[in-house]
Parts: sequence; structure tokens; C-alpha cells
Amino acid sequence: MSTNSSVLLLMLLSIATVSSFSIVNITQSHRGCGAVGINITPILNSANVSEITPCCIQHDACYSTCNISKSTCDNNFYTCMKNACTKAASSVCFKYAKIFYEIVKRLGLLSYEISQAVSCRKKTG
Repeated sequence: MSTNSSVLLLMLLSIATVSSFSIVNITQSHRGCGAVGINITPILNSANVSEITPCCIQHDACYSTCNISKSTCDNNFYTCMKNACTKAASSVCFKYAKIFYEIVKRLGLLSYEISQAVSCRKKTG
């Protein structure tokens, strides 16, 4: 299995795992890449694409900003990763960036909705 396929499989598994939690049990985390509760930053480090980790942290924080649109967060995430990959001059990094962007764009709705519910509830409560 290629590295890209492994990362994609891990991300899909992460999203499936997240969907089994109730909102009450989820705590917001801005620690790195991966769906809530699952950190894939060590995988990125071993693939020498750790430069995108700050973008993941910013993306998590964006999802947790009450009333911001999902598309704004996802597009900013992709821009951040492309900039990081340009600075690192890494073609592998660009591959990971594209995969991660497609994952959050297509499968990140649950994480976005949970983060919005928690952050907006904190703002009004």
C-alpha cells in the first residue's frame, strides 16, 4: 500500500471513529493533524511533511470559531498547506496537502458541525 493510500485509509478510519462519539464526549483539540481524538502527526513526521502540522492546528481552530463557514476554513487550510509545501520545496508535501484538503472538504462536515456546536454554545452560554 502506498503512503498516500495509507494516510487516506487512516483519515477515513478516523472520521468513521469520530462519528461513533456523542457530542458530549468530544473535547476540542488543536494539537495536530487527524480527526478528533486521533493524531496522525507522527505519520507526517516520518513522511517528512511535518511542515503542514501548523496548518492542521489552524484548521481545527477555524472549525472552532463560531459562525465561520466550513468552506472558508477548508480553503484557508489548503492555502496554508500549499504555502508550507512551497517553502519546503517538497512534492510529497503537495500530495499530502491535496489528500488532506479533499478529505476535509468531502468528509469533514461532522467534525465541523461538532466544533461549531461546542464553540457557539460556549459563546452563548
